[in-house]
Amino acid sequence: MAHYLFLYAFFILNFPGIVSENLFKTNQQTMPLQEYQWKNRVLLIFSESPEDQNYKQQIRLLNENADGLTERDLTVLSVFPDRVEKNNARQTSDFSALSLRQYYKISTSFTIVLIGKDGGEKRRTQTILKPEELFGIIDAMPMRRAEMEKGR
Repeated sequence: MAHYLFLYAFFILNFPGIVSENLFKTNQQTMPLQEYQWKNRVLLIFSESPEDQNYKQQIRLLNENADGLTERDLTVLSVFPDRVEKNNARQTSDFSALSLRQYYKISTSFTIVLIGKDGGEKRRTQTILKPEELFGIIDAMPMRRAEMEKGR
C-alpha cells in the first residue's frame, strides 16, 4: 500500500499538470448523460440508420408500450452516426453521437444500453429488447422498487 502512495505522490509532485488534467478529463467523461441523473432512466439505442430493421422493430415495441416507459421515467435516445434523437420525436438532443459511441464503446451496428437513474449501465444487448424484459430489469432495481412502494 505504501508503495502505491509513494508512486501517486511522485507523479503529483513531478507531473502535476498531467495528473490533474487526466483526472479532470476522467471526471468529465464519467457522466455523459448527467442531466438525466436521478431524474430519468435512459435507453440508448445505437443504430446505423432509422431504416435498420432491428431499430424499427425496437421502436415499434417501445411505442406500443409508451405508458410503461412513462411510468418508469424512461427516456429513449436514438443514436445514429450523425445525430441523436430524443424519444423518437425527431427532436435532436444536445449529445454528440460520436461522444456517446466512444464513451459506451459501441462498435456494432445495433446496440441497446440501459442506464439507471444513478447513471450506471444496467444492461447491454445487441438484440431486440422486449418490453417485458426491459420492464423486468427496471422493476428489479432498488430505486424503482422504492418508487413502486410509494405508488409511482
